[in-house]
Amino acid sequence: LGGGYGIDISGSTITVEGTIFRHISDKALSVGEQSHMTARNVTIENAVTGAVSKDNSTLYLYDSTFINSRLAAIMAYVKKPEFGPSSIVAENVTIRGDRPGAKVQHGSRIVLNGQDIQSEPLDVDRLYETVMKKGKN
Repeated sequence: LGGGYGIDISGSTITVEGTIFRHISDKALSVGEQSHMTARNVTIENAVTGAVSKDNSTLYLYDSTFINSRLAAIMAYVKKPEFGPSSIVAENVTIRGDRPGAKVQHGSRIVLNGQDIQSEPLDVDRLYETVMKKGKN
């Protein structure tokens, strides 16, 4: 229970299955720097952000549930411009709570339950200065 990150990877390929994350003070799943993660049957409750793909990484989410994310359940963006945009493909994913289910920065892509999520301008530096605690990955 609790803590800054659940799983944080860079330059890696991993699979996460049947895991529950609760009360994460930053990101439950953080996929960065050209990484690839497949996550199945994951439950994330009360995290700032449930799952993030950043910096030319790809996250595949299947059969998972997000409950009460403070910022967004899933996000895709660029933190380090030298890497480039990221993507998330999420199938059979349930999102509960009053925050947006997904936030995707222009250039990155999220497909949530078969639907492309509209991209938006995201001030990633500002996010890391506030909600995502600057200086962390």
